[in-house]
Order: sequence, then structure tokens, then C-alpha cells
Amino acid sequence: FENTIAEQFYGHTHNDDFQVYYDPADNLRPFHYNWISPSLTTYDFCNPSYRIYTIDGGYSGATY
Repeated sequence: FENTIAEQFYGHTHNDDFQVYYDPADNLRPFHYNWISPSLTTYDFCNPSYRIYTIDGGYSGATY
């Protein structure tokens, strides 16, 4: 689905992170990545934080 799915967003890992997925037939070719948002908790000594994503926001009337 790499030509169909533009992006994936995740949370609940308590960390500000990302993941890269590689083609099973060619493990040197990345085909997708995920943004993993941090959390608002101080659980496990993490700094509380959040992220705002602007998706397809390059036009008048775009919102968060």
C-alpha cells in the first residue's frame, strides 16, 4: 500500500519517536515511516509534550 497510504500517526509509547519500514525484498529500501507522538504524562521520567501536525495545510481555510 505504499502508493496509497501517505502517512501514519501513532501515540502511547510515551516517547517522541518514529519508525522506518523497509521493503522485505530489499532491506535497504525504506518504503514507509510512522510518526509517534510523545505523551502528556511524566510517567517513566519523560518530559510531558505534544505535537501538532498540519496535514495538507497549504491552502486557505486549512485547520489543525
